[in-house]
Amino acid sequence: MDVAPDADLLNFVDNLEEKNLKEESSDGAWNDIYEALDRWSQSILDAESLRDKTEDIRLKIENSIHRQQIDGFLSHFDAAELRYVGDLWIRLLHAIASYDIGCKFTKRDILTLLLELYTLNQLDKNVFIETFLKLW
Repeated sequence: MDVAPDADLLNFVDNLEEKNLKEESSDGAWNDIYEALDRWSQSILDAESLRDKTEDIRLKIENSIHRQQIDGFLSHFDAAELRYVGDLWIRLLHAIASYDIGCKFTKRDILTLLLELYTLNQLDKNVFIETFLKLW
């Protein structure tokens, strides 16, 4: 003997399934938001870490230039030029770190610094072009 399912019972089960799907969907959306926030905050911390490392590099370069200048290996003019090039590299790293965390206005600064480094023969043409294309 076949028993027809109770319509109220079927509606109740359907509502439970629909409610679970909505909750899972809602939980998934919140999780996606939390994960996006976590990625963004991690990128901020990574940028800070990069700034710390670049300042350490800047200090090491400056100390090396100073020692070489004292030892007579570098003239005042050569030391000034090396400091200028080092400053360009550090500024480029800072601009890239800012760009990576969402400061898209630094794109112009990055391209300007890349062009200057290319002009000073610090970058080859392919690196300049490839980086330009990635930012475009």
